[in-house]
Amino acid sequence: MAIQAILVDAWDAVTVPMQAASTALIGSLQGVVSHWFIPLVSAYLVIMLFIAMWSGEELAVLRFWRHVLLAAVVYSLISGLGLYNYYVTGVVNGTMSSLATAIGGGPAGQSPAHAFNSLAVKAFDVGNAVYKAVPDQSYVKAAGLAFAVALYWTLVQLALWVVFVLYLCSYVLTNYVVGYGVIFIAMYFFEPTYMFFDGWFRAVVAGMLTQTFLIGDLSLMSNVLTGLLHTVGAEINPTGDDAANGDIGFMVWDMLGVFGLFVLFVAIAFLSVRLAMAITGGAHAQLMRLPRSGGGRPPSSSPPSGGSSGGAPGGSVSGGGGSSSPRSYAFQNSVGSAP
Repeated sequence: MAIQAILVDAWDAVTVPMQAASTALIGSLQGVVSHWFIPLVSAYLVIMLFIAMWSGEELAVLRFWRHVLLAAVVYSLISGLGLYNYYVTGVVNGTMSSLATAIGGGPAGQSPAHAFNSLAVKAFDVGNAVYKAVPDQSYVKAAGLAFAVALYWTLVQLALWVVFVLYLCSYVLTNYVVGYGVIFIAMYFFEPTYMFFDGWFRAVVAGMLTQTFLIGDLSLMSNVLTGLLHTVGAEINPTGDDAANGDIGFMVWDMLGVFGLFVLFVAIAFLSVRLAMAITGGAHAQLMRLPRSGGGRPPSSSPPSGGSSGGAPGGSVSGGGGSSSPRSYAFQNSVGSAP
């Protein structure tokens, strides 16, 4: 079937040059980012050192050495192409390859295009069985069934290509964002630019989740279609030979059922994209809210003092025109009372 060669060729034609271009982009950005990262971080660390020495607090000294270690790690990633490809690009693509193999059930190292090919062949065989069983006696009936089979092939392949393009775009965009990660990983070091790293990381996770959900959708569709073909196999070919000589009415209904599955396949694919975006904007937002340097004042354990009309201990009872103590609100327990 020609469609399987088209899917593999389309995947290779897009992903192979894209990976080479992404590597070249990373190398170009590393020379620029590492050039300004060194003076900025050096000045930042000198200021932190003076603050630590002036305050004399042990926590300030520990914070300084923690930033020194963080600067070394960040600089290693944004200056060394091998380290970046291994720990960032390699982790993203390696994780997706492992998940695609585990969910899809294909051989290790095989591209997801082969899974789409397998699904395309199975769907094609259903229409092919109906086409072989088209009667030659009635030209009107044969023409109508042939048109239905052609329409079925067109719509099913269109649905398959829609999901394939969604997966391919997610793969390309994820690697495209990873290619610019040199800039955003450098921004992780500085407090004012940390939010940009947070957004970059969310984009990478969203792309990875989208690919994971689409592969799961593909695997689910493939398993359901395999079970359906196993069930209706006796209706398509009851004699067990190569010719499709089953009841044409049942085969047409089977073909419509397969088309309905592909419509569901496309709907789940679009919902998977929305689900990935919802997760990265929800639970992931809490994951990335890591504690930074500093922190708020711990809440006070002493009970608030205020006026009491019932003679409670610690409360001041006002007599005619006396004024009671000011009330202590909840936010004052966390940020401290005003002087």
